[in-house]
Amino acid sequence: MDEVTVRSRLVALLDELDLPPALVADYVDVVVGGAEPKHPDALVAEGLGERVADDFVVVPPRYAVAARAAARRAELQSRDRSLETAVQVAANLQRELEVVTERAEDAGLVEVLYGPHAAAGAVGALVDSVERSLYAWQPGPTIATRHEVPQRDLAALRRGAVLRGTYGPEFLEEEGALEMIRALSESGEEVRVHSSLPTPMLLVDDRVTVLPPHRDGHPAMGALIVRSSSVTAMATAVYELLWRQSRQLDVVTGDSSPDEGLLEEMLLTGFTDQRIARELDISIRTLRRRIAVLMDEYGARTRTQLGALLAAGPHDGS
Repeated sequence: MDEVTVRSRLVALLDELDLPPALVADYVDVVVGGAEPKHPDALVAEGLGERVADDFVVVPPRYAVAARAAARRAELQSRDRSLETAVQVAANLQRELEVVTERAEDAGLVEVLYGPHAAAGAVGALVDSVERSLYAWQPGPTIATRHEVPQRDLAALRRGAVLRGTYGPEFLEEEGALEMIRALSESGEEVRVHSSLPTPMLLVDDRVTVLPPHRDGHPAMGALIVRSSSVTAMATAVYELLWRQSRQLDVVTGDSSPDEGLLEEMLLTGFTDQRIARELDISIRTLRRRIAVLMDEYGARTRTQLGALLAAGPHDGS
């Protein structure tokens, strides 16, 4: 392998570690070209170099990447603990909302609508009234035959509102869901995916929270509309926490060619083999061969281990 190729592969690897481009270039020059470091203190601070008796010593790529991968795994474990807490908080919120529904003295704070027509009309009017922001959880599954692009959401984006959609893998499997999300994303919606959303939810301008009436209910069959500022503040805090825990849904807006990066992203997102094969336009047998190759490359014995290794960050190929 020539020096140009080595440089190119090393730069691509380091780019995955969220390092400043100038620092990446400096490190590559030192490792590949034997140059003197331009930013030795910054390299040491990032774990790419060490001080030995006041002299700078570069850390080889294998060990530098391994140290950063270990730190990433520790961060993911911490996030998992935070996620469990968030799910419990959301469950408690749901119970509190049920109590509010039963006991609220001011009927204007809570409105319970049953039936798809009443719910759709009320929620549609809320979306039409959006001025600043519209945040949504949609874990799936739904009862939709096929998802279409919601024109009300597009209108809100044109008005300058900030739209965020956090979607569950089950929702993404439904007919038309990816096409709908792709259109919204291209129009400006911020899109992420999370595998443990506790319930469908809609937050309108930090003033209204919309939930299904019952914990196991479906929003298409009814809606609990809460205008209590304290409840909406709590719901917004939980939404923000899970938003930070969510993954960017790059498969929606990225290159749709059947490359390894897209395959890894779809595996992490939680798509079924059938859906991945359909998106990549390959057979199930070919897909499973590619997954087997990935497992080989990562040293994973099971699909679960492969998922954990993919989530841990870049692979150094050694």
